[in-house]
Amino acid sequence: MAKQSVNYGPWLESLAEMMPNAFEEIQMQEVNQNEWEGQLVVKTQELERVAQFLRDHDSSQMEQLIEISAADYPERAQRFEVIYYLLSVRWNQRVTLKVRVGEIE
Repeated sequence: MAKQSVNYGPWLESLAEMMPNAFEEIQMQEVNQNEWEGQLVVKTQELERVAQFLRDHDSSQMEQLIEISAADYPERAQRFEVIYYLLSVRWNQRVTLKVRVGEIE
């Protein structure tokens, strides 16, 4: 099976260009045919800027916060992940923002 080229949309390209050092990791996965969800691991100090971009950019419009959760990984120095699940109602797209923090942060 040939690997398909995927266009994640102009919002991801714009975000990566405008804030190239804001991320620890970016992953996109196909959840249904031609339906993609993103997972962005954001540096703590960049969370507000990235979230505002995702809310305000015409091609993303992630205006709804679906859920906030957290996970604990005791073996890591930054043992906690705070997880924000966002939804664009207009584009029917979802993205997950994760921020890794330590016990004192």
